[in-house]
Amino acid sequence: MGTVPEAAKILLVDDEPESIKLISRMLAGIGQVRFATSGLEALERIRADAPDLVITDIHMPGMSGLELCGAIRSAPELGQLPVIVITASGLGEVELAALQRGAADFVTKPVEPESFVARVRAHLRSAGLTERVSRALSRQPFEAGAHPRLLVVDDDADAIQLVQRAVAGLGMVHFATTGSEALRLAHELDPDLVLLDARMPGLDGFGVCAALKSQERFAHLPIVFVTRHSDVANERQALDLGAADFVSKPYDPQVLRARVRNLLELKRRQDAELRAATEHWRRLADSHLAEIVRTASDAIVSCNEQGQVVLANAAAAQMFGCAEAELIGAPADRLLPGLWAQADAACAGPVGRRVQRQGAAADCPVEIRASRSAPGGLTTFLLRDCSEREQLIAEQQARSGAEAVAQARARLMGYVSHEMGAPLNAIMGFAQILAGTGVAHEVQHQRQLQRILEGAEQLQGLIADLLEVSRQAAGQLSVQMATVELGAVLQGSVDALRPAAERGGVLLRVEGLDERLPVRADAKRVRQCISNLVSNAIKYSPQGGVVRVRLFSAGAEACVMVKDEGPGLSEAQLAHLFEPFNRLGAESTSIPGTGLGLVISRGFAEAMGGRLEVWSEMGSGSRFSLFLHAA
Repeated sequence: MGTVPEAAKILLVDDEPESIKLISRMLAGIGQVRFATSGLEALERIRADAPDLVITDIHMPGMSGLELCGAIRSAPELGQLPVIVITASGLGEVELAALQRGAADFVTKPVEPESFVARVRAHLRSAGLTERVSRALSRQPFEAGAHPRLLVVDDDADAIQLVQRAVAGLGMVHFATTGSEALRLAHELDPDLVLLDARMPGLDGFGVCAALKSQERFAHLPIVFVTRHSDVANERQALDLGAADFVSKPYDPQVLRARVRNLLELKRRQDAELRAATEHWRRLADSHLAEIVRTASDAIVSCNEQGQVVLANAAAAQMFGCAEAELIGAPADRLLPGLWAQADAACAGPVGRRVQRQGAAADCPVEIRASRSAPGGLTTFLLRDCSEREQLIAEQQARSGAEAVAQARARLMGYVSHEMGAPLNAIMGFAQILAGTGVAHEVQHQRQLQRILEGAEQLQGLIADLLEVSRQAAGQLSVQMATVELGAVLQGSVDALRPAAERGGVLLRVEGLDERLPVRADAKRVRQCISNLVSNAIKYSPQGGVVRVRLFSAGAEACVMVKDEGPGLSEAQLAHLFEPFNRLGAESTSIPGTGLGLVISRGFAEAMGGRLEVWSEMGSGSRFSLFLHAA
């Protein structure tokens, strides 16, 4: 009968602190007890720490104990790891389910200490600790990014705490309060991601970003600016310096967390492939693993101490434009000048180069990493074509720049419309006073005064549209939802527009007003949507044309459809129909408009939980359909 070694490692998985304390006290002296509070965390610790025994509760948030047991059993490298399931549920079917999932034992709470400790010792002894650990380590897979390092740089302690809470659980968080301290920590920690404030005393965030990106070691380190200084100039400067993202304060913690998680996942995949490839070369005796390396998409080349190629995969042959056999024995520098001299640098971190890839029209960016299996052993290079990643980064930067421009434009529209309101109100007020006092005695003066009022009213409508568009862009569009009789709103909107239709020589036909169709919506916003759609149809219909407005039920929705006999729209015009201020060429005609009505209408429709659909064809007119949820 064997003994339990002092180096035994036990992983306890439970989400109840009191239960963890109780069982930890029971196991004191048996081995090193570590704990996890969820099944997912347990899987990470298993791969990182290689425990000798797992004790897990069944009922936990996320992955249950039964699912954890099944996950352990399905992993070949963990197949011999014993798992004890412990739970307050003593039902037979629960125990059966645990054993069918591969549990080594099943214990019911409350635990009897002596019996429980005896069971733990027995499982540790029967596991054959020394032989099993050796076997597990021999096939231990690389788990890239299991504990990523995040560096938060901000001179505001409260801001650092907010970021820490937002990214909690994504990795080990380190922080710096000055730019110089951030650079020092970056060289010590080699972080997987940096979250950086823009303005700090001394060396600011832009200086830190520039200093890091000037070094090959940090060329592909994702840097996220998190700052309240979110004007367009700062954002553009950050992106031009090589930042991966730019987040404005105050931010939504869930959004920040999602962005950080995506960037970390990208880096995890990159690092994982290098470590996996290196590990594969150390097991070339295994033909299956050798085949994986042979067919890898990244170029992999191994060299001996003299810098001669001894192993190369198909991707390397394709990259350098020759057969695999031709690579064997060739100096590494023949493949890529200076490659062998860069081995030390590539072992410390990724090295960026550009390579004229076989068959490519232009040279492509390549990231080179290297590792040495042992002193005097093979040096393995992994060369990755980063063209796609470089394109994705460029697209992300362009998208971020476009978003910044859109936000700046929305702020500008809001400011302009607000500042124009005061003088406009003065113009309208004094014009109305003059009209009421009878100062304009002559007919010509009366007409001129009327034109002032009409122009001011048009300008007032434009300002209102600008305000709505700026609110929509800022996500501040508000609606007051209630039960609305859609027919009554439609009737009022159409009646108000009949004079405009008559002036344009357009016949306005309405169907379905006798139907009672209550909807959940904002009456004011619905009226504005219908007015925009009908007035557009009138403006673009030829003289003598017909605008048909129809109200009908569409299942769980009600619909207002507006069809005109205008010139219609091409596919290219439809693609830009809902862009603010884009009138699709109508600005060169005498038809009045600003290009904001449809943008506002769709925004209101979506804010009320509905939608605005459009159909159009050149020469066949256009049809707009406003759908709202029935009450």
